Amino acid sequence: MSDYLRVRTYSGQRGAAPVLAKMPVWPAGFGQASGGGMASRNRAATAGGQHERMSAVDTAWLRMDGPGSTMMIVSVMTTATPVPAAELRRVLETRLLCFPRFRKRVETDPLGASWVEDSYFDLDAHFVMARLPGKNQRGELQALAARLAGERFDPARPLWQVHFVEHYGLAAHGCSACIIATRTAWR
Repeated sequence: MSDYLRVRTYSGQRGAAPVLAKMPVWPAGFGQASGGGMASRNRAATAGGQHERMSAVDTAWLRMDGPGSTMMIVSVMTTATPVPAAELRRVLETRLLCFPRFRKRVETDPLGASWVEDSYFDLDAHFVMARLPGKNQRGELQALAARLAGERFDPARPLWQVHFVEHYGLAAHGCSACIIATRTAWR
């Protein structure tokens, strides 16, 4: 039996019986921005280039964002060895920015929201060098992450930031820390 047809059990007034039901098997990438499908129908040309309608769920997350509840994901990571800032910046350029969503900003309208290419994209606005002033490095890193979790993103830019602490920790060999903040709406 092909992947397209699967056996399902129907239970109704006359008892249970197996029934063949058509269950579509979508090709890889269907519905994704780069894979065609429904997403390609949601794209339209604008004066600034392509824009792509945001899903209803992601638009709802976007509309829930407010001063009392920033709808973002904040993660903190530390490394066992120091990472040069230039190396992390190169990784962001080659491994993160190859995904178009990270170069797009959000435009809202009465019907929802769209992802629009940011023609003025500047990685320096998203890759921020940070320094922790005191000796309680762990506490200060937690305080910085908490402060960033409460700040809202600039809506004129793509909705993510990386705050990088190149020299973190009191160990002789040192290490690095990174706070990554992104929006919840990325589909």
